[in-house]
Amino acid sequence: EMLKPAVAPDVISFNTVLAAWARRGNALKALEWLKRIKTYNSTSGSKRKAVLPDAYSYTTVIQALATTQPGNNRQKETLGNRAEMALSLLQEMLQQSTQDYHQNGNVRMSPNIFTYTAVVRVLCKSRQPDKAHDLIQQMWQHYNDYYSDKNESKSHDEEDARPVCPNVVTYSSLMQGWSQLAAEQPERAVEKAQSILKEMKAHSRHHPEVTPNQYTYTAMLNTLAQARLKEGPQLARQIMKQDLLLPLGKQGGDKESSIA
Repeated sequence: EMLKPAVAPDVISFNTVLAAWARRGNALKALEWLKRIKTYNSTSGSKRKAVLPDAYSYTTVIQALATTQPGNNRQKETLGNRAEMALSLLQEMLQQSTQDYHQNGNVRMSPNIFTYTAVVRVLCKSRQPDKAHDLIQQMWQHYNDYYSDKNESKSHDEEDARPVCPNVVTYSSLMQGWSQLAAEQPERAVEKAQSILKEMKAHSRHHPEVTPNQYTYTAMLNTLAQARLKEGPQLARQIMKQDLLLPLGKQGGDKESSIA
C-alpha cells in the first residue's frame, strides 16, 4: 500500500521491512529490499524525493549475511559469495559516507562497530580469517590516522564522522574464525590465535574495549583443543594460570590434557 503514489514511505519504512526479512533468516530478501531503497523515489506533493539507505540499512543486511546460512536457490549462493557481498556493501558505505561528508557534512552512511564486526564474522565464516584480520588492521589505521595530530581540534561534525576502532567482540569473532580452521591448519591456527591475543592485550592498554574476555579465552582454548598439538596442554595451562588467574598446581600429563 505504501508503494502507491498517494503514500510516501521513508527510509524507516523500508528498513522495517528489510529488518523483518533479516530476522527471518533470509539475507537475500533483505539485500533485495536494500536495493529497492536505493532505486525507489517517494512522491511528496509535486516534488520527487529520493529515499536513501542509511548505515542501519547496510548493517542489517551484512549482519544477516553473517548470522544465517546460504539457502538452496538458483543463484547457488555460497559462504564465499556472502563474503564478497559483505565487502562490497562495506565499500559502498565507505565511498558514499566520504562523498556525503564532503558535500554536506552528512554522516548517515558511516560504518559503525556493528558493521565492521559483522563483516569480520562473514569473512571468518567463509574461512577467510586472514582477510578479516586485514580489515581490523585497516580499522586501526583509519582510527590512528584520524587522531594522529593530537593538537588538531575537531568540529562537532568531524567527531560524528570519526572512524571506529575494533572492540573485544570484533577480535573474539576473529579468534573464533581461527578455531574453526585449527583441525586443518593446527600450527598456523595456534600461532595466529596467540598473535591475536597478544595484539588485544597491547591495544587494551589504551583501549579498554579491546580487553580479552571470557569469549576470547574460550575461543583461544578451543583453538588449542581443536589443533591437538603436543604443546597444547601446556599452552592451555599457561593461559589459564597467567591470564585467567586460576590457581593451578603442577599436575600430571592426564590432568594437563583434560585442561586443554
